[in-house]
Amino acid sequence: MRRRRVTPAPAALAACLVLAACGSQGAGPGGPAAPSAPPARTSAGPSGSPGAERAEAAMVEQARRKGQGPDGSGVSRVVSPRAAAFLWETAGDRLCLGESALDGGVSSFKCVRAVTAGPRDSPAASLLFGPGALGGGGRVVLAAPPGGEVVLVSHRGARAETTFVRTLSSGWSGRRLYYVVLPALPRGPLDVTVRSGGKERVQSLPTAG
Repeated sequence: MRRRRVTPAPAALAACLVLAACGSQGAGPGGPAAPSAPPARTSAGPSGSPGAERAEAAMVEQARRKGQGPDGSGVSRVVSPRAAAFLWETAGDRLCLGESALDGGVSSFKCVRAVTAGPRDSPAASLLFGPGALGGGGRVVLAAPPGGEVVLVSHRGARAETTFVRTLSSGWSGRRLYYVVLPALPRGPLDVTVRSGGKERVQSLPTAG
């Protein structure tokens, strides 16, 4: 199985991120994301693969017991020094986000339906999960509009570390999924630059913060 790794987030975020998805590529804040092959489980990087693998196995088993286990496209993993996040699709066109402390502490997962991403012809990015806490900062999970990509996310003028995770299934209109790390939990909207049809536009995306 091929393994690819994305560039770590800035040290000020206190979180070294690793995306573990076979065929996935990272998208920096200033550039477009590349299409991915269906992601598959693989080992995660410098913060300790065994702990992340055990957390993933436990998370997947918990989800399966509740009828929300991953479909054949596998699990995408994002790891920080103290926690791991897992993203997967279910056979029922749900997208799930699981989060687990690598020290064996609290773990949980939640799922959303495709309707959360908005209409199939929507030109706007969608906030699917978050804001939530991550290593003293914050995180959100975004979906680009169908056929589009997210090229930049910022909050109050500061760029956020934006990582392309995977291309979702047809049930989600093939939207591209992004994991976004922020220096702090956002207060007010995020500015999201979306590229679609060769054009870019900035969207003000409300958050609960």
